[in-house]
Amino acid sequence: MTSIDESHVYERALQVDKRTSLALLVGMVESGSSVLDVGIGGGALGAYLRQSKNCVVDGLTYNAEEAALAAGNYRSIHVADLDVSRVSDWFGSQRYDCVVCADVLEHLRDPGRVLDDARQLLAEGGKLLISVPNVAYAGLIAELLGGEFSYRREGLLDQTHVRFFTRNSLLRFLAEHGWRVKRIETVELDLADSEFAPALDALSPAVRNQLMANPDGATYQFVMEVEPCPPGVLTDYSEHLHDSVQAMAHYVLQLYCADDHGYNELHKVPGRARIAQQRQRVVFALPDMELHGLRLDPSERPGFMHLYEIHLCDRAGIALWQWDGDIGQLQNRCHQVVLSAAGLGFDTGAVLMVGDDPQIQLPISAECLARARGGELSVTLSWPMSADYRVLAQGAAHAIGKGQDQLRLVRNELDSAQDQIQQQKLDLHELETQCQSLGDAHGACKVLTVSLNEVEARHAALNNSYSALCDEHVRTRRELIGMADSLAYMQELATQSRAARDDMARQMDEIQNSTIFRVTRPLVRAKTWLDARLHGGSSPEHSASDVQPVPLADVVDIVVPVYRSLSDTRCCVESVL
Repeated sequence: MTSIDESHVYERALQVDKRTSLALLVGMVESGSSVLDVGIGGGALGAYLRQSKNCVVDGLTYNAEEAALAAGNYRSIHVADLDVSRVSDWFGSQRYDCVVCADVLEHLRDPGRVLDDARQLLAEGGKLLISVPNVAYAGLIAELLGGEFSYRREGLLDQTHVRFFTRNSLLRFLAEHGWRVKRIETVELDLADSEFAPALDALSPAVRNQLMANPDGATYQFVMEVEPCPPGVLTDYSEHLHDSVQAMAHYVLQLYCADDHGYNELHKVPGRARIAQQRQRVVFALPDMELHGLRLDPSERPGFMHLYEIHLCDRAGIALWQWDGDIGQLQNRCHQVVLSAAGLGFDTGAVLMVGDDPQIQLPISAECLARARGGELSVTLSWPMSADYRVLAQGAAHAIGKGQDQLRLVRNELDSAQDQIQQQKLDLHELETQCQSLGDAHGACKVLTVSLNEVEARHAALNNSYSALCDEHVRTRRELIGMADSLAYMQELATQSRAARDDMARQMDEIQNSTIFRVTRPLVRAKTWLDARLHGGSSPEHSASDVQPVPLADVVDIVVPVYRSLSDTRCCVESVL
């Protein structure tokens, strides 16, 4: 809304062949619709809808002068201050196919009331169309970085603006009031054509390019088509948000187009490329002007990158010129850029940028430039990788490999621990079963589950028992070894005894077979018979008839106990004889 003395600011014509907020809004209105235009300005929107789309349009404005200017193009117009009244106070009984708020919400202290009223004013299937300036416009941020936040008679910092929106904050605001976004369009404005051009030029190239890398850095206005969300259904606006991480993962390239006065900021085309993308294609739309040269600024900082291909086409898409990696074509046409056919960790077409404003003058003939008017230039390249990043990447790769080895060790230890845990679980289950058989399962399980100290004590006791068994095993083994030694000794003695017995038997055989034994044997028998006679009886074993009488004078009985000595026995017998 504007005061009376500022109404001329919004007296603008509607040019549908240009991408303006009003042109986008009227393109969203179907022919023959009933429309409520909240904040009519100079009435250009109502006039176009009535004359070109046969729409019935009602309007509301802040001041009577605007109402008087637009009266002929509206069915009815009311003058009201929406900070103290509501839209429904004036149009509560009407229902519309479209409610339009073109650059209105930012002027109101409580724009949510307009959103709530618009829901009531829509017919079934109706929609709300809004346009809102973008406070995240790169030029405005550049001025803020310079310490300024100056209000103006018009533009993003219009002195009547009391609310400010970015894409995300606007989407949240609509969701909070129960609106679902169907369509978002943006109106972009070149910084050189904006009220913030001096502030942006005062920044360093790196900061300026970083601001332009913001996805909405060149967006001057948002135009949205929204519809009421069903009661009780939460609005999901995530698909329309810009991910801040992805937004920062871009960098800016600049293509400068020379006119007859050379290169300048008025004729530059920005391009956006993604960081960490090793091969990507960036397309620059060439202005519809006579070209005297093209200069590529591939990055805003020093670093390494790979330049693969450059193609120039006319507006019909016909190829006019191309660079396919031949370093010789670009030599001596670079500023703060070193080209190399190989090395620096790249294949062919390596680019080393050594300054803050690297530039490559493209060697395109005047004939090709003349035919390229309104065409496009496409560049296939990698992202500008800093030297620090290359060192870090190599270190990270080593660290990742080492970390993977450690991870494998940890996984092995984890597997072993899990096996132990599984075995402990089996042991615990066995103990639980035993406890259940004793009628005390619940208590024992609780003790075994909760009391880790008791489990550890049990483990220690088992270790002690195991140690005692090991000691007993050692002692038993030693005793068995001693017994084996004793058995071996006894076996040796038995062997010796058998040998002695055999020797004695042999000696006895020798004695029995000797001449002396055969001579003395009759004497022994005679003596035995004589003893029996002298003692008055006969031997029970032998009768007198069994023994032949031997003369007594010839009988001598000699007993010689000898052990293992045939020679001694023979000597003794011979001496007796």
